[in-house]
Amino acid sequence: MDQLFEWIINHDEVTLLCCPSFLFLKKIKGLGIDVESINYDINFRDIPTITCKDFVFDDVTFKDCVVNYNCEKSYPVGKMKSELTLILKGDDKEHNGDCNPIKSIDQLIEQNNITDVYDSFVIKSRNKKYNQYCVYGSN
Repeated sequence: MDQLFEWIINHDEVTLLCCPSFLFLKKIKGLGIDVESINYDINFRDIPTITCKDFVFDDVTFKDCVVNYNCEKSYPVGKMKSELTLILKGDDKEHNGDCNPIKSIDQLIEQNNITDVYDSFVIKSRNKKYNQYCVYGSN
């Protein structure tokens, strides 16, 4: 998450989708960044710092920068709204429930209508059984 952090701190406000770390969320807020954290998992419904909604189907407002940590589990954010800065992470683990397995950085770019790519990278898992693809750009 270090590289994603470096990208996020370039923005005054961000929407985090399915952020896996409360400490990461707290760290970003501690820098004075205006953060909206949205998660569709009902296990988060009683946590006051998280909006428990399905960002694909429910009425939610995205800030100018949207960070999606689980692109493999949802419809592409960049197809729902344009003129966003996007920080995207998806993997090719192909877990049960992954409706959108990510196979490459190019796939993330195309799915989200990204026209300007600022940076990207691939993280190989330690056991080398899957990859995480990350891209930073705008549509």
